[in-house]
Amino acid sequence: MFNNTGINSIQLKDLNEIKQISDACFGENYLTISQLNQYMGSKGVFIYYRSSNQIIGYCIGLIMNTKSDMELEWSNLDNELTFTFPLGIIKNIAVKPSAQNQGIGTLLLDACIHKLKNQFLCKTMYYPAWTESTSFLFTKKVKIQGFSNKAVFQNYWTAASIQKNYQCSKCGNPPCSCSMTLFVKNL
Repeated sequence: MFNNTGINSIQLKDLNEIKQISDACFGENYLTISQLNQYMGSKGVFIYYRSSNQIIGYCIGLIMNTKSDMELEWSNLDNELTFTFPLGIIKNIAVKPSAQNQGIGTLLLDACIHKLKNQFLCKTMYYPAWTESTSFLFTKKVKIQGFSNKAVFQNYWTAASIQKNYQCSKCGNPPCSCSMTLFVKNL
C-alpha cells in the first residue's frame, strides 16, 4: 500500500537523511542519530516519503502503553486528557522546507494515524506541535482532521536544548524559548 504513494518504512540506512531534514526544520541536533536509533527500538510507526530518489519528509509515531511512558509535563493535565491505552503520539513529523505546503506532511500524518489505529489499536492520538514554527499552519490541517488544542507549554524545550546543546531554528543557540501546543484526537 505505502510503496505506491511514495511512503515507506524508515530503515537504519535512512537515519542520516531523516536527521538532515530534522536539522533543516527544527535546528541542528534537535534530533540525533542516537535518538532515532532509540525510537526505532520502540514500538511505533516510522515512515518517510520519497520523491526523486530522496527522502523529503518523515513521521514518527510512538505507542504508549502506560501513563509512565509519557512525558512528565503532561501528568498535570489529568482532568483534560483521556488516557486510553494504548495511545499514539505523533512524536516528530517534518518535510524539507522546499517541499512544504504540497500535502506531503498531511499524507504522512494520515498514514501514521491509520497504522497507529489499525495496527496498534490506538484510540487516542497526541500531537505535540512546535507552537512558534513557521509551518504552524500545518496545525490548521491537523484541526480539520479532528485534533483539538488541549494545552500550551511555555518554554517547553528550554531544558532539553541546554542538555542536548541543540540549536533551535528560531532561537539559535540554547536556551530555546519555544512553546509546545498539545493536540489530541480521540478515535
